[in-house]
Amino acid sequence: MAETSISGLLVTGMLAVLGTVTGNVVKGYWDSDLAAKDFQSKLILRALESKETEERITSLKFLVKTKLIADPNVRAGIELVLDEGRSSIPRFQPISVRSDADGVIQERGAQESLLSKYPQLRGANVALVGFRVRAGDIIDAITPIYARIDPQLALTDEYEGARFGGAGGKEVVLKHAGYVVTGVDIQRAYYFGRTEVVSLKVTWTRFTEHGLDPTSVLVSEKLGTFKSPSTDEHLHAAADAFISDFRVLTSHHTTGDTYLNDFKIAQTVVIKPQRSSR
Repeated sequence: MAETSISGLLVTGMLAVLGTVTGNVVKGYWDSDLAAKDFQSKLILRALESKETEERITSLKFLVKTKLIADPNVRAGIELVLDEGRSSIPRFQPISVRSDADGVIQERGAQESLLSKYPQLRGANVALVGFRVRAGDIIDAITPIYARIDPQLALTDEYEGARFGGAGGKEVVLKHAGYVVTGVDIQRAYYFGRTEVVSLKVTWTRFTEHGLDPTSVLVSEKLGTFKSPSTDEHLHAAADAFISDFRVLTSHHTTGDTYLNDFKIAQTVVIKPQRSSR
């Protein structure tokens, strides 16, 4: 009985996705109905991703109690499965397009992906000057923006690297002319079965011919609206250094959503030009 109930929920989600993709076939009420079923199916799939049975049970009870699952038939099916006990609570393994049993992928470094895209930059000095960030509740994706550093320590010719993460959320461009990235503050919190990057904030310092100007610092707004107990990480370069590279983990969920799971940085020290003693 439990297997039948869960299978029915999965089929409903699949039909909702197919209905959205084909588009312009059903209008009005039916469009809204399919969107609602798609949303409910994703909530259920996410609730069933956790490795811990108790966490899956708690998530399902929360969805039923708060009526986030609006369909009374679906709620009744979930309650049926919950009544049958722990052995009837399945786990849906996150699916990834790459071979990774846990659904979390370590991506290539930002500079490595940049050089693959722009081989003419090999051997050049580059600085991280900003990001394109996709964010909603949490951080969906991040794309680095680099600039070339010329011999006079001027920033020229911007280049965008590869995007890491998914296509959800709203895109925001974070950059300031004449500034380089010197800090990234992130918060990581539990989000539908896994600890993800739920917020991100960027710090810049002005870059001049004499190096970094510590008296001219800018800080972005915090992106990500999810509210939950979280772990703060302050990833800042040392004095006279800027963030030159980073590596991320991306998190792939059964629903097809991809998020930013973790973020680590590398830094480059600015070597100031030597002035002639003559």
